[in-house]
Amino acid sequence: MDKKGNLFGELGKVVLAVLFILLIISIFISGSLFDIAGIFRGQINRTGSDSDSDGAYDFDDNCPCTYGTIENDLNPGCPEGYDDAEVASARALYNSDTGCGELIFDDDGDGVQNIDDRCRNTAPGETNLGASEETRGCSPEQTPDPEIEQVEERFQFINYRSIEISGDGTDQDGTIRAACRGWIGQDCSSADCDGEFNLEELDQMCWIMATELDQSSNDCGQAKVSESEIISLGNYGRLTVDLANNYFSIPAEPDPQDLFTWNWKSRPEYGSLVCSNGFWVGCKPNAEGRNITVGGTAYYCRNSEWVTS
Repeated sequence: MDKKGNLFGELGKVVLAVLFILLIISIFISGSLFDIAGIFRGQINRTGSDSDSDGAYDFDDNCPCTYGTIENDLNPGCPEGYDDAEVASARALYNSDTGCGELIFDDDGDGVQNIDDRCRNTAPGETNLGASEETRGCSPEQTPDPEIEQVEERFQFINYRSIEISGDGTDQDGTIRAACRGWIGQDCSSADCDGEFNLEELDQMCWIMATELDQSSNDCGQAKVSESEIISLGNYGRLTVDLANNYFSIPAEPDPQDLFTWNWKSRPEYGSLVCSNGFWVGCKPNAEGRNITVGGTAYYCRNSEWVTS
C-alpha cells in the first residue's frame, strides 16, 4: 500500500509538472497569436482605406484618387468610360507612402472639393450631402448650381510638402532628387538623411531638404524658400535662398549650404514646381492650361512649365 501511495504521489507530481509546462506553452502561444493577429489587423487597416470615398478600397482601386464606381468591371474604382491613358493618369496620382496628396480647394469647408462641389456655399457643419455627380456637396435644401462647371479630378494639381536636392560638391548643375507629398526623410526616403530633418509645417514658404554626399560622411541640411519660387522642368535655375536666416541643420552641418548655390531643375514625373502656401505645386500635362494664384499673381501651367502669362 505504501508503494502504491508513493507511486501515485510520483505520478501526481509528473502530471502537475506536465500541466504547468502546458500552461506556460499556452500562454506563450496565445501571446504570439495575439501579436500575429495585431500584425494582420495593421495590414488590413492600411489596405482598407478608400481615399476617394467611392466604395473601392485603395488596394483594389485602379483610380484610387478619382471618384469612380465599383461596378466598373474593367477598371474597378474608375469612372465609366475612362480609356487606358486616363486610367494611367489617375493611378499616377496615388503615392503608396502618402496617399493622394492632391491640392484641395474647398471654399465652403464642407469636405467636398470645389471641382466636385455643385453647391459651394453649403452651411458649415452640414453632413447630409448629396453623393451623385449632380448633387455632390449640396444639402437637401439646396439646389445644385447649373453654372458650375464640373472638372474631372484628373486635372487637379499635385502638391508636395518637401523636395530633396543632393550632390557631392563637384557639379554646379543638378536635377532634384525627389519630391514627396509628405516629408522627405520620414514619408519618403532621403538620399542618406532619414530622421535628420526639421518637419515643421509651413504656411508661406516651402522646404528644400539637402543631402551633401562625400567620402567621409554625408551631411544633412535644409532651407526655406519664399512663395512663388519656381523650379523649372527644362531649364537649370539658381534657387533664391536666404542662407543666413533660412538655412537649418539639426546636426549643425554647414556643407549642405553649398548645394543651395547650384542651378537646379525638376523631373518629368513632377513637372515644373512652384512654392505656394507651404507646398510645391507640380505642373504636368494633365493640368495643361489651368492656373493657381500665388501671392496675388496667376501662374499658368503650360507645357509642364509655370508661367505668369
